[in-house]
Amino acid sequence: MYKLQHHKVTGQVYKKGFHNWQVAVGDKNKGLDKHARCESHIIAIMKWENYKSNPVEIQERLNPNRRMQVEQNRIYFGKLVSYIRWFCLQKVAFRGEEEHDVGLVCRGNFRELLELEFELHPEFLAQKKSIMEQYSIYTDYLSKTVYEEFISIMAGEIRKIIAREIAQTKFYTLVLDEAKDVSGYEQLCLCVRYCSGSVPAERLMGLICLSEGLFDACAIVRGAKVLIQLLSGSGCTLVG
Repeated sequence: MYKLQHHKVTGQVYKKGFHNWQVAVGDKNKGLDKHARCESHIIAIMKWENYKSNPVEIQERLNPNRRMQVEQNRIYFGKLVSYIRWFCLQKVAFRGEEEHDVGLVCRGNFRELLELEFELHPEFLAQKKSIMEQYSIYTDYLSKTVYEEFISIMAGEIRKIIAREIAQTKFYTLVLDEAKDVSGYEQLCLCVRYCSGSVPAERLMGLICLSEGLFDACAIVRGAKVLIQLLSGSGCTLVG
């Protein structure tokens, strides 16, 4: 595990190993007992004990500034998640018609708000530039792919919280409803009604888009199974 730079490595353990356990452990003047007293083994043990008392990741040995970079990245992502959460709670649209054209006046609410924040808070802009220097000039984590993944992660955590609340109550009701949204797509939703303490609660657990033209009972049942599996996967055991 540890390279010996100034000591000659000798002995059967290093060169050939042992094929007979009686030779390896049967005589204190031979085998492993002899090897445990040799200088190279003692130095290796000292290095291992020193490593355990002050462990350092390999990445930090290769890049001493890595710990500071990780901390700055966490601050940057924490701010992004805060903005994404605010957009979701306020039901504000994220995207614009064209987000990649720098010359446009408006490239979507999310990107334009962050550009304003970069202008008002130089330290936030510096964190963004640091990430782009680490990876790529195109890597700023402001794309729809990234914030949609963050939204999906937050939705999963919310479902887990709801599942824990459901687990604490003895009675609950599943409600399946289907309706067409403003864009003309048929959506099937799953809601759960239960009492959180003494307060009635109704939570939306998920939505699924039904295939175009397939709004029969079989399609609804298939969609319902997907939504119920989503609820079960969040840690809620459905009985009854």
